[in-house]
Amino acid sequence: MDKKAPKEKTLLTFYSERKEYFSALADIEKKWLRRISWLRLFVFIAFIFFTVKSFGEKGIVFIFPAVLFLSLFIVFIKHSIKRASKELHYRNLLKLNADELKALNHDYNEFDEGLEFIDRDHEYVFDLDIFGAGSLFQYLNRSFSQSGRLKLAAYFSDLLNEKEKIYSRQDAIKDLSARFGWMQNFQALCMQLEENDFESTILKEWLRDKSPIFSNILFPFLAVFLPVISIGLIGLSVFGILAFEEIWYLLLIPLGVVGLVIKKTQSFQRDVSASLRVLSDYRKLFEHIEKEEFDSALLQKLKNELFHNSIPASRIIQKLVKILDAFDTRNNMIVGVLLNAILLWDIHCLISFGKWRRRYAKDVFRWLESLSEFDALSSLGTFSFNHPDYSFPLVSEQPAWEFESLGHPLIKNDIRVNNDLMLSVQGEIFIVTGPNMAGKSTFLRAVGVNMVLSQMGAPVCASKFVSFPSKLFTSMRTTDSLQNNESYFFSELKRLKFLLDLILEKQAVFFLLDEILKGTNSKDKTSGSRAVITRLVDLEASGLIATHDLTLSRMEDDFPGKVFNKCFEAEIVGDKLKFDYKLIKGVSRNMNATFLMRKMGIIEDIRDN
Repeated sequence: MDKKAPKEKTLLTFYSERKEYFSALADIEKKWLRRISWLRLFVFIAFIFFTVKSFGEKGIVFIFPAVLFLSLFIVFIKHSIKRASKELHYRNLLKLNADELKALNHDYNEFDEGLEFIDRDHEYVFDLDIFGAGSLFQYLNRSFSQSGRLKLAAYFSDLLNEKEKIYSRQDAIKDLSARFGWMQNFQALCMQLEENDFESTILKEWLRDKSPIFSNILFPFLAVFLPVISIGLIGLSVFGILAFEEIWYLLLIPLGVVGLVIKKTQSFQRDVSASLRVLSDYRKLFEHIEKEEFDSALLQKLKNELFHNSIPASRIIQKLVKILDAFDTRNNMIVGVLLNAILLWDIHCLISFGKWRRRYAKDVFRWLESLSEFDALSSLGTFSFNHPDYSFPLVSEQPAWEFESLGHPLIKNDIRVNNDLMLSVQGEIFIVTGPNMAGKSTFLRAVGVNMVLSQMGAPVCASKFVSFPSKLFTSMRTTDSLQNNESYFFSELKRLKFLLDLILEKQAVFFLLDEILKGTNSKDKTSGSRAVITRLVDLEASGLIATHDLTLSRMEDDFPGKVFNKCFEAEIVGDKLKFDYKLIKGVSRNMNATFLMRKMGIIEDIRDN
């Protein structure tokens, strides 16, 4: 079940089978847990019985079975913990596949929306619905850690602009997609992490702190000297050289030393030690990555980040866990007092924490960064796996863009209409005309969304996609601002000024403009739009402009070889309006606003009033 879905299987069948498979495994573990619970109860009762018997006559006979049943009880507890962990893992895998089944039907409400990443002033994220409910981010997001989520959001809003980096991430996504079982197990392990584990402020502060655990250099010396004295005195007492009554009060000296740092010790255990426990939760994740042999250079690099001088992070974390377990023995008051009286246990544990921090603190941040990168990339790996019909883009060496069978990934396959477009050189501008609801805005968003995916390194909703890495800019959903006392028209002007400033910075810019200068009268709109397009032609900018203003189509004659007309058409057949959503060469001949108003009874209502 951990291999990639066979080609003959549909994704629905594949995920349904995995869901049933992991549901069955989880139920098996649950049944075993019940059986072990009953066995554990029986063994515990037997232990109590033989323990009580051992205090009676011939009690020595019952000591062995008491010890045996106690050992069995401990074994069953450990086995229960392992079984419970397995059941949780299978339940997580069950949920992952159930959620993927919903996502295949375009129900992706189970995934985070990324609302806090919405930025109305960004070059494109607001216009293209990159973040928010029903967004591209929500559609792709499979990250389970806060830092992985932030990393994925950065992929969307800060696109790659170098060919090598784009291809490198593409290779990583292909590699993960081919290891679907491994990837889902990684995601299931991530689900076990507590919320915001990667962002533990206390943990970060402690790891960055370079000050020694003890400001007084005597403590490390006393941690060695006093235990030697204590053990020596106890040894003399055991061999009868000294009476215990003569030396017991000397053991109060180590307790006094421990008492001097008791506040610091308790504070450390309450805050830092609890945060360090968080790292122990990552051990399985680190181990999961360390054991896999990746093909892509990027994944190999991220994996190599999890080693310190050839020692894997999982083993180093295990060292930390042992220190934490040793430190937690102080929670038993009697054991804690004895250990501190003889060995200065608290001080030794704090010294061990200090040594661990000095050796590995810098590595921890690198490990967590690598882990968050894997978390983000697993979202794109899942996206690639779920869309085997999508293609990985080719990166053009020169400013040129070629799209074949391009569609919007958020539109269902059975209703999506794909289109072709080609901008062969820098400086080509396409004016797209068409009636209302014919598909102009959707097409512009399809181009924009796929350009975002392309420069993220992800596959795109197209059979062929050749693109030059460029700064993407959109102006499609301009809004006024009461807070800043800005009119709609002024907001439009600011947006256009933003675009021109980007181009003047000599950046490679690809723009998508939808009905520019909507906020003014028709005469100003036409003359202003012509002026904007003329300016863009002079600057050799490349992009698409959707408009209802058919007079702008004449600019194809004004700038031959620079401005081109494309359109969507609608056909009125009787009392029905038909759209084919196909982009064709030329200028739209049919407008449908009046027809739609009549169809909806709006015009008649107005006349009646």
